Amino acid sequence: MRLFLCFETPRLDELQSRVRNLGVHASYPKEFHCTLAFWSGEEPRKIIDALQGYSFKPFECVLKGTGFFPHERRPRVFWAGIESGGLLEVYEDLVERLGLEPGFTPHLTIARIKSGKNVEALRALARETQEKEWVRFTVSELLLKKSVSTPNQGHEHETIFCVNACES
Repeated sequence: MRLFLCFETPRLDELQSRVRNLGVHASYPKEFHCTLAFWSGEEPRKIIDALQGYSFKPFECVLKGTGFFPHERRPRVFWAGIESGGLLEVYEDLVERLGLEPGFTPHLTIARIKSGKNVEALRALARETQEKEWVRFTVSELLLKKSVSTPNQGHEHETIFCVNACES
């Protein structure tokens, strides 16, 4: 079973549409979220038990700029960046609580690039939008989701546990 811990983000349909209109050969996520951790083959109960009783303060985020993984020369993922001091604090807590490997680049996947077709146009779009502030939002819940493969539909995500922020 594939599991991931995430928070939902505002949709960036405008940016995703611009990428589609470039004719880039890519797949496009249906759901918009920032993944904090990913597990394959882990029992959900173990993760839920580790998250029980965890609390965090709501934190502000900014979707800002764009970039590529692993790098611009051979891009596989086109993303919008996420800036937030509060997010980094929560992530550090989760590294300790869940035994995660440190190292995290907060981002929102816009497209998974399948080939080099029209990638130069995508690089130009990235240069144009590298400092653009897309939207500000508040994160008030973390979601543990399981990813279920569906025939011809990719993956469906089902929330199996929620950690709500507390004000104090």
